[in-house]
Amino acid sequence: MTADNEPANYILRIQTEDLERQLYSQRILYVSIKRKWLRNTNLLFIRKTAFIGSGIIDRFISMSGLTEAEKMICLENNYYGKIELAKLMRFYPTLPIEHTPIRRQNLLTLHGTSMARSDVLHIERLVRSRLIIL
Repeated sequence: MTADNEPANYILRIQTEDLERQLYSQRILYVSIKRKWLRNTNLLFIRKTAFIGSGIIDRFISMSGLTEAEKMICLENNYYGKIELAKLMRFYPTLPIEHTPIRRQNLLTLHGTSMARSDVLHIERLVRSRLIIL
């Protein structure tokens, strides 16, 4: 939690097209990075050098709560749990990181980075169009 009792906000890198399809079609994301994945936490998704969307966590399921098939996915990919999203937005067109307040940060270290809610809102305001997936 942040100082004002809001959940933290994080950036997650979506490495492949398959993971991007899974994110937007099933509203789930398996994670290998450990954070306090709390309900109502805001996530921003990046792919290569652009923001592709954002989401709000509905719940996090650890390995012990997953089906056997999901446990196998986690073991094969070094994931430790699954995030289910309550709300998801896809940005059209994607928003280049160089046009945002975090443009000076190292792109390689953005995965799992926490950011202020004001920065998340600023980035979302820069997006020209979005598709909301409830």
